[in-house]
Amino acid sequence: MIARSSRVDKDELISYVRSYSLRVMPGLLNILNKVFIARFGTDMVALFLNDSKKVYETLLSLYNNEDTVTLIMSYLLIKPMLIKLGRLDLVDKALTLAMKNPEGFKEMLRSLNVDL
Repeated sequence: MIARSSRVDKDELISYVRSYSLRVMPGLLNILNKVFIARFGTDMVALFLNDSKKVYETLLSLYNNEDTVTLIMSYLLIKPMLIKLGRLDLVDKALTLAMKNPEGFKEMLRSLNVDL
């Protein structure tokens, strides 16, 4: 796949991820958002773009299972972002960066023309 040449606004990306997640895992994002809004004052998708490691650590504290957290982050957050950006080939790299190197994850998104 070839990267999109046009810029993608952060709010446009958040909106796409929310709508995709509602179709793929109905209700899960709404439930998780209650936790994230209570703890951080923002929803999970918006926080993920600002501090992906905080989302990872919070999910790990909730589920206490790395496989579950990886599944949620992959299918609820990363995959829809990369579908929107036309770069599904980067799922594994994006997941690793999101969990271990949030600045690297943001830099990757910027390189894919996301306005953060």
